[in-house]
Amino acid sequence: MGNEGQLRRVFYNLVENAIKYTPCKGQVEMLLRSGPNPNTVRLLVRDSGPGIASEHLPHVFERFYRAETTQPRPGVVRGSGLGLAMQNLSWKATGAKLG
Repeated sequence: MGNEGQLRRVFYNLVENAIKYTPCKGQVEMLLRSGPNPNTVRLLVRDSGPGIASEHLPHVFERFYRAETTQPRPGVVRGSGLGLAMQNLSWKATGAKLG
């Protein structure tokens, strides 16, 4: 179980990435449900963006890794490739699972 600051950062990063890579007039959906175990929740973030190509999936949590074919919507600055790597550490610290 993580502290409030860690959990806020995890939620913020997931939503920020969904918004960043969703085209204008696209959709971002968040669902919060009871988790499979007591005192747990399940967060689903879904968007209408291009997604991540299967060949990039094994690398998305590596520091400085960026899928060069994935571009944020116009007017949004590309990230450094550290966000998901840092969030992966936060997820592990909170006991969260990604899947």
